[in-house]
Amino acid sequence: MKALIVFILGLMAVLLVYSAVFVVDFNEIAIVERFGQATPPVVGATNAGLHFKWPWPVEKLIRYDARIFVFEDTYEEIQTHDKQNVLVTVFCAWRIGDPLRFLRRIRTVEQAEQLLRAQVRSVKSDVVGKYPLGKFLNTDPNEMRVPEIEQEILQLVRGPARELYGIDVVSIGIKSLGLPQDVTKEVIKSMTSERDRFAERYRSRGKSYAELIRHRAQNAADTIISFAKFKAQRIKTEGDRAAARFYPVYRQDEQLAIYLQRLEFLKQALRKNTVIMGSAEIDRSLGWLMEPPSMKDKRTSTSRPSARRKNRKK
Repeated sequence: MKALIVFILGLMAVLLVYSAVFVVDFNEIAIVERFGQATPPVVGATNAGLHFKWPWPVEKLIRYDARIFVFEDTYEEIQTHDKQNVLVTVFCAWRIGDPLRFLRRIRTVEQAEQLLRAQVRSVKSDVVGKYPLGKFLNTDPNEMRVPEIEQEILQLVRGPARELYGIDVVSIGIKSLGLPQDVTKEVIKSMTSERDRFAERYRSRGKSYAELIRHRAQNAADTIISFAKFKAQRIKTEGDRAAARFYPVYRQDEQLAIYLQRLEFLKQALRKNTVIMGSAEIDRSLGWLMEPPSMKDKRTSTSRPSARRKNRKK
């Protein structure tokens, strides 16, 4: 009998200790309610470990997950500012920021998610309706404003969620963006037209550059040709001046001058080992090599008149 009493007392002591001791993990938030009044929360990120409380019904333990919760909004068709319909889905990441306010206003994570879904859906429709379709879908990335739209939705949801429910909204982003079938055709047509304008702009710019390059090339060619003509004329003038010094000498014996020029030509033409093969006509055409011009004795030609004068005097 004594053993049974000891066993019962020990069991009651164990149950008492079990109900008075609780452990808070690193990713948990614990709140102890004493007669329905919440005590300061125990945040596991800063105060994890073993804690004590009074057994039930004096104090009651409530646990919350301190990690980030993520949910996705429904796929909803929204009209943009320019009366175009788009299909937008957003995601929302949140966590419990004020455990006491969260406990008083909501108490459960499921209810908090339902409230956030409704708030995100309402804000999403209002914000998307303020922007034209070109700010969501555009061939020019600089015209798109998706990050700014996401930030605007986040700011409009974050304030009331924190103030009313003790929820910290960490991030809101557009997960998917689609178009109805009838709008898709119009968008494709608009994008094609826009691409055609870009292509025409680049073609026009290319033609301008090509015309500029041709103009510069023509100017450079004209300058080079003018300089070459000037240089050629200058060389020709210098050659004429140099040749003019030899004209009086050549006039003394023109046949000898021609003969010397022909020899100079052959010297240049037959500079290397050259063999000329041809018919008798070609050989006869080169016969002037075998018959040099006659060299008149100027002394004899000049002395004859003097001899005639002597004979006349006699």
